[in-house]
Amino acid sequence: ATVSVLYWEKERPKYLTMSEGPSVLVLGGLGFIGKNLVKYLVDYNIAGEIRVADKILPQMGYMNEEFEAAFANEKISFVQADLYANAKKAFDDKRWNIIINLAGLTEYGRYDEEYQIMIHDLRLSCAKLANDLGCDKYIEVSTCMVYKNKDAKGEKPCKEDASTDPQDAISANHLSAENEILAKFPNLPVVIARLPVVYGPGDTAGLMRRLLCAASYIGSDDAMELPFSDSLRVHTVHVQDAVGGIWFLACAGVNREIYNIVDKNDTTQKKINAILEEIFPIKPPTCVGHLKTQLFLSSGGDIEESVSDANHDHLIGWTDLLKEHNLVGGPLTCFLHKEEVSGHAISADGSKLEALGYQYSVPNVTSDYVRHALQYWIDKGHFPAVLK
Repeated sequence: ATVSVLYWEKERPKYLTMSEGPSVLVLGGLGFIGKNLVKYLVDYNIAGEIRVADKILPQMGYMNEEFEAAFANEKISFVQADLYANAKKAFDDKRWNIIINLAGLTEYGRYDEEYQIMIHDLRLSCAKLANDLGCDKYIEVSTCMVYKNKDAKGEKPCKEDASTDPQDAISANHLSAENEILAKFPNLPVVIARLPVVYGPGDTAGLMRRLLCAASYIGSDDAMELPFSDSLRVHTVHVQDAVGGIWFLACAGVNREIYNIVDKNDTTQKKINAILEEIFPIKPPTCVGHLKTQLFLSSGGDIEESVSDANHDHLIGWTDLLKEHNLVGGPLTCFLHKEEVSGHAISADGSKLEALGYQYSVPNVTSDYVRHALQYWIDKGHFPAVLK
């Protein structure tokens, strides 16, 4: 499918005309969002110097040819560093114009101490170095999972000043890092960017996990059934707007302010299910409903046991599909953790960023954009060519 208005069309947005050739340090630059950010900077020829720091090597980043070409650009240098243990290696005792922190643990199923070290402590260490060495702008990339929803389904999106109630160790450590950075470094020109579910080329966990679970039903007589309501909000942003919004904030963000970067789709489980039915040869996915799920839980139902049973079925279906097409899944897995089906709405309002001047290039999730994300892994040989 043809996907229009993607950032590699090369039309340079007006807000990219900041000071000529700034030096940019991208922390966690080999993750899904990091790779896309680096490609964005290279495609638009924004920076004079780009340093990418990550704990893994580029050869382990599951890049396609476009990412490989971007990382081969002469303006890019790479340093392998465990940022929670040795952030100084990434900074190299240098004052960087723009610092964007995307680093940190993103996988569920780890010990609480690991999240504290590899999110909270890592973020504080990097912010301290930025404060000590100086910078023009420091972008702290966080999550919209920190908000306390006004209703169970997230029908009223949270603005940046909404109450907070992080629902898992990842969001709790991001929120505590945000608060401590603002409190401990009053002179740091920091802007906080909060992201919802991010999807697009190279995604392994945003919408991709749900896509893999749906694909496991190809050839099955069963339909995928999801807990909670079909109107449960799962707000989204395409990675193109995630990185575009981050760079916009580097140029125009107000210091010590928080901005949600969220598309206009008001994404719900129902909208995602409709796309799954459109792109895969499967029976229509359904949601059991909020009340039925709550009754199950209140009557002693075990969510962990239910997730374990679902994982068993999904992994069999996914493995059989890969075997049928002589593929290996690489970094892709349909294994779910209980946090991913908690029923906590992800619901945030991205209008503050628009009021500042940013225009979302992918305002809605469509089947074409989801196909485009899947095509990345089809081309890499990690997803079968089974789309309708």
